[in-house]
Amino acid sequence: MESQKHSRLELYLEILKSLEELKKPSLVDIKEKTNAEETFLNHAMVFLEKQDLIRKENAENRIVYLTTPRGDRVTRYFKEMHQETIQEQFSLA
Repeated sequence: MESQKHSRLELYLEILKSLEELKKPSLVDIKEKTNAEETFLNHAMVFLEKQDLIRKENAENRIVYLTTPRGDRVTRYFKEMHQETIQEQFSLA
């Protein structure tokens, strides 16, 4: 059985979630955590930065990525929506 392809939104959220979990990851760390293709990941990081959801920072001679307050709010919103969906599914069962 073939796995379903993720939407761009799901992949963007996966990147945001990985930034939260990894704490100051490099691009290589994010790539390993998300299993995203390098081309898409580079595009996604530029997009997320333009949307003010992440920012780049120099730390100990390497570039790391952090979520912005706006990125934190987006991540929190989708986590809450996911929890509500799970609760609704259990209440319907």
